Amino acid sequence: MAIPVLGTVGPQAVGNTTQSPPRLSKFGSNVSVETNGKHFEETLNGNAFVYHIASQALVLSATGGGHPTVINAAGSNVIWVPTALRISFISGTTVIGAVILAETLNAVVGTGATIPTATIVAAKPALRGSGAAPRCQWSPTTNTFTVAPTSVCATGINLGAAAPTGTGTYECKFDGSIAFYPGTACSVCYTVTTSTALFQISLLGIEVPLPPGS
Repeated sequence: MAIPVLGTVGPQAVGNTTQSPPRLSKFGSNVSVETNGKHFEETLNGNAFVYHIASQALVLSATGGGHPTVINAAGSNVIWVPTALRISFISGTTVIGAVILAETLNAVVGTGATIPTATIVAAKPALRGSGAAPRCQWSPTTNTFTVAPTSVCATGINLGAAAPTGTGTYECKFDGSIAFYPGTACSVCYTVTTSTALFQISLLGIEVPLPPGS
């Protein structure tokens, strides 16, 4: 026996914890499309952040450090989910290579730890003008590692030996295909050392509350 499910046609504006009927289209079908963009709900709820540096070289993964790094410290109670990496060329000479994400396990900042030094800069809430505060730490350039971060994910962003032309912008979308548990760090690295080329680098990510029992 079919049971009818009643809904409301058209967009709704409701607060968190409010009971409301499902949204239906004018054809009577259930609407599940991201009306304001795929990640807008997380942005609206203050869970999305921008980890940005205005001018930075892409550096080979090494203990010397200098990698743009998101540190999801133990005790953060969030899983960090990168949603996109965007890189815009500024100047300099590029060398053939690829951009990767690299990980550091048991990530702790402090003398004798896996990340001995790290200058922390506050990430920006994706909902600009809001007071959302990140739980993950952002070290855009000044940091060192006891053991070099380990390559964990290719981004598909590759550079040649000539300076980029045209837009000079590269993007990788992750769509939840990789995430970082508390106690891990994610670094943007290069497969070779780029000594002179500079880029604007933006990591976009969501801090998802750790599910109970995790």
